[in-house]
Amino acid sequence: MKSLIFSLSILTTILFGQASGKVMLLDRAGTSLNGKLPIGSTEIIVRVVDIELSGKGFVDVLLTSTIDTDGEQIRLLEISDGVFQEIVQLNFHTFRIIEDEDAYNAQVNAEFLALKAASDNDDEEYDKDLNAQANELVYNRDYHEEALNRAGMPTYIESETSTNGMLDFISGDIIEAVYRDNEGNTHTNSTRDITVSGYVEGTWLSDSTYTVTGDVYVNYNDTLTIEPGVMVKFNGSYGLHIYGSLFANGAAGDSIIFEPYDMASPYDGMWDGIIIRYSSSSAPNKVELSYFRTSYGGNNSWPNGGVVVYDRKADTDGIDSVTVSHGEIHNSSSYGVWIYSNDGNATDGNVYVSMGNLLVHHNSYEAFYITQNHKICILNRTMFLQKRIHK
Repeated sequence: MKSLIFSLSILTTILFGQASGKVMLLDRAGTSLNGKLPIGSTEIIVRVVDIELSGKGFVDVLLTSTIDTDGEQIRLLEISDGVFQEIVQLNFHTFRIIEDEDAYNAQVNAEFLALKAASDNDDEEYDKDLNAQANELVYNRDYHEEALNRAGMPTYIESETSTNGMLDFISGDIIEAVYRDNEGNTHTNSTRDITVSGYVEGTWLSDSTYTVTGDVYVNYNDTLTIEPGVMVKFNGSYGLHIYGSLFANGAAGDSIIFEPYDMASPYDGMWDGIIIRYSSSSAPNKVELSYFRTSYGGNNSWPNGGVVVYDRKADTDGIDSVTVSHGEIHNSSSYGVWIYSNDGNATDGNVYVSMGNLLVHHNSYEAFYITQNHKICILNRTMFLQKRIHK
């Protein structure tokens, strides 16, 4: 019966002049992708079914993506009558604010040694402050603005993505296969990478899961809203960096969860944490984070902590404030919460940070580390802490 239906389908195509070809995108097991590229994919199968070309031996397909616009011309070999197929390698490009950790650490160490040489203070706590200053100098001077100027795009050389035998792509990319049959008809199929990285704004919808595959940031003057019940899973040592505004307000019994993608064998510091940073009177922003949990986030990547409030400035309009409440922060391999280098002034007033009703536990360093802040108003409500607060 199946053979009869297949034969009738071919006959109908011939009689009515419909296009005879079909292009498909499949996973390694031969299952249709149905428009969604599986997370962590390193290859896909491209298949063309064109009975009219039975016996030809091969057909050619063009495969493209957003960053690989020239694409790859793929030759599919005939695996059975009128069925052509090939496995295509994929090359994922990750957006990172610090792309070369070794080079970054070497620069920080050089700055630290220079600061140390200019000081006669051998106190261990003072060395921690000098190291923070060295990180701040290098990060601000060589990495921060440069990363933002890339607009969420990873660094790559276009000539390296062209006709190199594999398809290059980034988070959120659409991969499209284009096949042109003997009659000049064009057949297409596409699939989308369903992960996020780089620049984000808008709304992450309730009860959805967002998988992060690179550093994520909200730019100055932009806003990200995260609704109750959202799960944010970090597939690697990446962070959520807030330069603009964040409204991540869960609800009692419907928290917002930030955790590693793979929770089978979790360990401390699997991702970089939530970093709330860089505001000024020219780019005021507001942050609200409530009814949430961060698990295994926060490591030694600068600035380090499960939740970090860093380099905030005062704003005369009172817009610029940070409120973190009703949350759990645990298993950072660094600080639970780090509040560092926030600077108010006599003209614009204090920097306002409100923290309360937080369970902070099982972190490698202090639950709260508060240092090098000026004219900052920190409103503490009920806290349940693993270790001391360092000020």
